[in-house]
Amino acid sequence: MKSKLGFIIVASIGLVLAACGHQITPNPAGLGPGGTPLGYMSVFFTTEAPFNFQQYQYMIVFNTSGSGVTPSTDTLQTNWAGWDVALNALGNGVSTFAEPIQFVRSSANPHIPPAPVRLGTTPTQFSYNLDQNGSSTEYSILAQLKIFTGVSPSPSRKAVSKARGSSTTRWVRAARSIRNTFLRSSA
Repeated sequence: MKSKLGFIIVASIGLVLAACGHQITPNPAGLGPGGTPLGYMSVFFTTEAPFNFQQYQYMIVFNTSGSGVTPSTDTLQTNWAGWDVALNALGNGVSTFAEPIQFVRSSANPHIPPAPVRLGTTPTQFSYNLDQNGSSTEYSILAQLKIFTGVSPSPSRKAVSKARGSSTTRWVRAARSIRNTFLRSSA
């Protein structure tokens, strides 16, 4: 009895140690045997019912400011807190597409909603695949982390003198943070 229990404990410890530092979940479909390429992130979005692009846009919002605030759907109450970048899937009923967006705040009036600005990308930096599972309830996006460095408003004299706190610096730090998080999770 003791030998069986000892064997089970040793086997369990061996399995745990063998899995350390290795990916133990399968790669998502469509990414190939290597998984997500280095410097990219893969996002899958699934709904219960088929997408309705005539009435809705489907948005995944990220807070890259480092403030720790979770983006809320109640933007009027939270003044768009935590809304920095988004992956937006939309359509017109005939076709669909996706685009990365940065929400740029007004430096003159921080109380007005931020302006959504499309981030220019190439097909190798940002790809969108609708109907990944064949039932029109899922899409996937493969995005290069470099696109999240975003755009920044034109600097004022005050911002130039305080270059360490500029939005460009924050975006670079945030993009590195996102990259490192996803690299650790995909390793």
